[in-house]
Amino acid sequence: MIALHVAQTYPGAQFYVGCAQVSITGGGSANPPKVALPGAYQGSDPGITINIYNNLQSYTAPGPAVCSASDKLFADAAREEAEEQSRAKQPSRLTSLENEHENWDGDERMQDAVLRMLVDKYKPLRTGSIQSADQKLKLAPPG
Repeated sequence: MIALHVAQTYPGAQFYVGCAQVSITGGGSANPPKVALPGAYQGSDPGITINIYNNLQSYTAPGPAVCSASDKLFADAAREEAEEQSRAKQPSRLTSLENEHENWDGDERMQDAVLRMLVDKYKPLRTGSIQSADQKLKLAPPG
C-alpha cells in the first residue's frame, strides 16, 4: 500500500508493507511477474512522485502489470454478483412481517374498528367481585 498524501516530492510516498496469502486451485499456466523488495521502485516511476491535490485526473500505479485473471474467475464473480442482487430484491422475513403488522400510528383502520366493535359486543360482562391474583390463588391453589 502506498500513502500519497506527501508524495509531491521524492521521497514523499510512504510504503506500507502488506501480505496476502493466495490459494490457487484448479489448473492454469499463468506465470505472473515477480518483483524484489527493496528495489522494485524508483523515485521517477509513475505513481511514486505525484501531487494528488492538483486536480488529479488519473493515476498510474507503480510496479509490474497486474496479472490478468482467467475467464472462469470473471464468470464466477459475475454469477456471485447476480445471486447477491437477486437476494437483495427478495424481501426479508422481517420486512414482510413489518409490512404485515404495521406499527399503530394513531389512526384505526376500518377493518380493525369493526372487529373491535364486534368483540366488544359479544364479550361477556364481568359479574361478581373483582379479585386479585393472590385472592384467587388462596381460594383455589394450583395442584
